[in-house]
Amino acid sequence: MQQSMKRCFASISLLWLVAMVMMAQQSSDPYVIQFEEAQDKIEYQMTIQFKNAMVSGILVLKRDEEGNMRGTMMNEFGISGMNFIVSGDRRKVSLVSVMPKMNKWYIRKVIKGDLKYLFSSTRSHLGQNYKKRRIELSDGGEIILKNLKYHHSYQIRSLNEQQ
Repeated sequence: MQQSMKRCFASISLLWLVAMVMMAQQSSDPYVIQFEEAQDKIEYQMTIQFKNAMVSGILVLKRDEEGNMRGTMMNEFGISGMNFIVSGDRRKVSLVSVMPKMNKWYIRKVIKGDLKYLFSSTRSHLGQNYKKRRIELSDGGEIILKNLKYHHSYQIRSLNEQQ
């Protein structure tokens, strides 16, 4: 009985140690899309390339009172293409609205998954495939998310750094 308790305690201690190491790695690994507490909003140039179509515009991210990120992609004329909310812990994405041509349940589902991966990705995810998605960082600082299953991509470049 005493030996089994020792083994159990050793197992729990080992699991706790592994969990602490993983948490330390996650906290030191910065997100690909960073949103600092001091920033009011971030602006990006964003292009979504589908097989037969392309959507481009400006992506504006703002933090709300609850700590969530609210995002809007609009074209250069100010017409909204999509609105979404990313939870503060970056584990949930809600699509609030999508332009009519993309407002189909199956398209919304794919876009939601892509945005979730985009905002939750850390630098350690760069160049790795995960759930048929791949995120890369170009030499010019452009973030590229490729959906390998449906063959479309997102290209994001910061407008804050260009000014």
